[in-house]
This record gives sequence, C-alpha cells and structure tokens, in this order.
Amino acid sequence: IITAANEVFKKSKPKHLVKTIEPIKRKNDGSLDFGDAITVYKAKDETDEINFCAFEMERIKQKNPDLKWNDFAILYRAHEQSKVAKKILESKKIPYIIYNPHFWQRKEVQDICSYIKVLSFYIKLHKKVFEEPMPMIAIEGSSIESDIKRLYYLPPVSFSAIENEIMSHIFHPYKLFTDGKVLEDMLRRLTDENSKKKFLKLFEIFSDIANCEPQMSLSDAIGYILEKGGYLDLYQKGAFQTEQVKESVRFALAVKEEAADFEGVRGGNLPLYEKIDMFIESISMRGKSTEQSALKTVNDYVNVMSLHAAKGLEFNTVFFIGLEENILPIKHFSEEKISKKEKEKRLDEERRLFYVGLTRAKERLFLTYADTRKWYGKPQQFEPSQFLNCLPGKLLDKGSFAVGFWEKFKYFFVKLFR
Repeated sequence: IITAANEVFKKSKPKHLVKTIEPIKRKNDGSLDFGDAITVYKAKDETDEINFCAFEMERIKQKNPDLKWNDFAILYRAHEQSKVAKKILESKKIPYIIYNPHFWQRKEVQDICSYIKVLSFYIKLHKKVFEEPMPMIAIEGSSIESDIKRLYYLPPVSFSAIENEIMSHIFHPYKLFTDGKVLEDMLRRLTDENSKKKFLKLFEIFSDIANCEPQMSLSDAIGYILEKGGYLDLYQKGAFQTEQVKESVRFALAVKEEAADFEGVRGGNLPLYEKIDMFIESISMRGKSTEQSALKTVNDYVNVMSLHAAKGLEFNTVFFIGLEENILPIKHFSEEKISKKEKEKRLDEERRLFYVGLTRAKERLFLTYADTRKWYGKPQQFEPSQFLNCLPGKLLDKGSFAVGFWEKFKYFFVKLFR
C-alpha cells in the first residue's frame, strides 16, 4: 500500500517535491514486508461493486475473528455513491454508519433534531421516566434548554422579536414543561391570544404523539410534527418556489426517511423516547466535521464516508469505490471552460484525494470501478480512473467475485450452519 502511494505523484511533480513514505514493516530477515497485494476489482455495475465489498468483508471477518466491523471502511468521492452502499449493507444486515457532516449540519435538519429532542424530553415526563427531583437534562452534551429556545422561532410557535424578548425572562425554559406556575406566568405575559394558542399548539402536538407513543414510529412522529406543526408550510407558502426552497423541503423530508432507515436497522420495539435518543446519538457521530472523535464510539459499524471526511483516519481494511473518470477525477474537468493552469490545479487536488484514499488502509486495500453505473439516476459508462495507471502492476491483484464459486460455496455453507 505504501509503495503504491509513493507512485501517485512521481509523474506529476519534480522529484525533489515528491514526499516518500518508508514502509515500516519488515520481515525477520530484515527485508521489507509488502503485505497483501492491492486488489483491483472491475464490477458489472454499482450493485455488483458493493456486493463484492460486502462479500469480502464477511470473508475477511470469518478468517480473522478478532476484526470488528469498524475495522472496515468504504470510501467514495461523491455522496451519491453512498445510496447503493446503504441499501445493500442493510439488505445483508451488515451494521454501518454513513458520515455526512454537510447533511446533518443543515439548518432544516438541526431544526427537526430540536423538535424530536424536546419531544423525547416531553415523553419522558409524560411516562415519568425521570427520577425526582427533576435534573437538568442534557442530550449529547447540549442542554435541552437550547433546543426549547430554538422552537420559539419555529412553527407552530414562531414568536416575534417582542415575544422572544418576553420569553427571555424565563431563565430555565425546561420548566415550561415541568412547572405549571412557570407556564402560567409565561402565558400571562403573552398578551396576544394567538401567540398563546401557537405555543399551546406545540404542547398539543407532543401530547398527541405521547398518547400514541407505543404504536407510533419515529419516522411517523417526525411526519406528524412536520404536518401538524406547519414546518413545511414555512417553505411552501410562497407563490413561487425557488430551487433553494425546494432543497430545504427535500432536506426536511430526508430526515424522516433517515429515521425510517434507522428504525429498520435498530430500535425495534423500544419506546419512542429511547429510539429518539439513539437516533440523536447516531446523528452526533455522523454530523461532526471531523470524524476522529466519532470513531471512538463503542458501537461496531462499517464506516462509510467520503474521502474528505476520511482525512486523518486509518482502517485495517479499506474499500475504495468508484474509481472511474468523471467520478475521480470529478466530472467538471471535462465540462467547465477553465484555463489549463486551473484545470491542472484541480486535477492535482483530485490526485491528492486519490492518495488519501490509498493511505487510509493499514493492512488491506481494495480498489473498485464499474463497467456501467447509475449516476444521479442516469445509466453511465465511464472509463477506469486515470489515477489507476500510476500504480505498478506488480503490486496489484485482480479481484474476482463471480469466478470464486468454490470459496463462496464454502463460506455460505459454514455461515448457514454455524
């Protein structure tokens, strides 16, 4: 792996600028231990590509029982590639986590997270989960109070600046849910009857969900909040919907889909408030701008992430997928009217990302590309990435998924009866 990485910049940079990493491992006789060859696999399509990754992960785990799922990583250039990985890993019941900081840090996503955090708090009060006296509640290190304050600005409450000034007199907003006198005092301060109704509407929504809690899924609870609370109306009420507005709606609805996917893998028949807490914990890991602290979790998942998110991390075994022209290097090089110098600069950045992908692997590295793939909904046929040409053939091994029938048969036979 290290020897291959050293070849990436050799033809594109002067010798004195090429950084060379020395292999660390040596055999007992002092000679270099090159380890396993790098496997290059040509897939029929994107489904075959991820099926190959899943098969190899399970095969390696079977041969190396000490390995955990979080010793494996699937790395990609564009988040579009994560959709197939998600679908296939779920179907094979392989635990995974997709890191996508850009998605989880969106305002719409954070808004919905605040709704369900406060909902979880409300249900715990409703079910008397908390011990007395009432503690200051914190979820993922963030006080519940900041989430309650966020709801002041969101439907159905949507307080004005003056009303928010009135609410600032409440030093502990969580007491609106735990102390009837604090709630009465707040309603008394709000002179506008419509404002009182809007705030009580939030309680009504939470109460409806809490009363249906045993039967209601997390995704249904989010859908109920979005519909009854009028959150989507915030973006859809305009006569003309811009692309930005449509994108905001898509992101909000995507959280509901993420919740449904999450429940399909985890959660089961747990109470709704426990599912919310687990979902929020999952989001806190996937939403960090750097994943290093996220990966210290005790939970055991295959790491699925972009090359940018993987910087600074290492994994025992890496599957570097989608190594095709127009994906890595990314497509805009052939379409944008840019200067030759700018084009070379961007190509160098893509080459650095390729280098990052190679050097995330400590023991095993699999490089994959597909003959055809659906790319943003359209069937495409791309050439193998030009970056593969810089890797010496003697370091590579041709991956086989369709031909290794006997090995597959033994693997599935053992898995069936163990």
